[in-house]
Amino acid sequence: MTEIMENLSVDGISGAEIKCRCGKMHKNQIKEIIIERGALAKIPDIIKKHGGSNVYVIADRNTYAAAGETVCKNIERYNLPYSLYVFDSERIEPDELAVGKAIMHYDGKCDFIVGIGSGTINDIGKMVACITGKPYMIVATAPSMDGYASATSSMIRDGIKVSLGTVCPCVIVADTEVLCNAPKILLQAGIGDMLAKYISICEWRLSHLITGEYYCEEIASMVRNALKNCMQIESLEFTEPDDIKPVIEGLIISGIAMSFAGLSRPASGMEHYFSHLWDMRAIEFNTPSALHGIQCGVATVLCLRYMNLLPGLSPTGKRLVIL
Repeated sequence: MTEIMENLSVDGISGAEIKCRCGKMHKNQIKEIIIERGALAKIPDIIKKHGGSNVYVIADRNTYAAAGETVCKNIERYNLPYSLYVFDSERIEPDELAVGKAIMHYDGKCDFIVGIGSGTINDIGKMVACITGKPYMIVATAPSMDGYASATSSMIRDGIKVSLGTVCPCVIVADTEVLCNAPKILLQAGIGDMLAKYISICEWRLSHLITGEYYCEEIASMVRNALKNCMQIESLEFTEPDDIKPVIEGLIISGIAMSFAGLSRPASGMEHYFSHLWDMRAIEFNTPSALHGIQCGVATVLCLRYMNLLPGLSPTGKRLVIL
């Protein structure tokens, strides 16, 4: 079973239901995942395929320029009615204000929601889909984080960073030509978020050994394999569209792994707590913060220092004792 999970392709994972030897039935709600050059041209057909006849498109200034304008033109050519909301600020926070704006511009006639962007737009799009009960598709514009395939949104509520249960997109579209043209810092953020899996998988296994927490080696192997493919990348220049595929595939697989496990352990550990704390400090003290994936990459290095202390500790059931 481990080998089967390890070698599942992104296409093979979409819509999968796998009876695992861990005792659970692993299910994935994503119906279709498209990662290829020129994928934007297929979006109108995909919308119709999944029951959409009137579309609500959400983007920000940058993502609209990167892919949103092309998507809207393609929708128009297919005579699909749609409404568009582009956030008017340079920096959008995934908070009550942003969700409120997206909902206030939602046309009740729309029966299909399309988010165009990466982390923040995806989180907001999933919130809107959850509130309206409409199917949701995300069009990725950068391989910058692992939340594309998750059924949660990382939001700021009352000034606190929280993870809220929302919906999983029914379709993920990633045009590799768009992805490799993303700002380099977003590409670096995606690598940083993948590096974090070294910590999260280890932490998950340790918790299983020490506290008996649920753990699935098949899911862990799937993430390790995706991480291995990312670490074989020789350059972060990504001059060719196909060069970006291991990164976006790894990020999507990480999100699906969380869905399979029913928790965030396979892709999120102590390094993510560092990132969330830095985000909250930035909100509290009005100081700058970095991209989530960049923070996770830095936090991975910090967490490795703590991991090196573990061989000198012994679990007693109540506390860790230095040997």
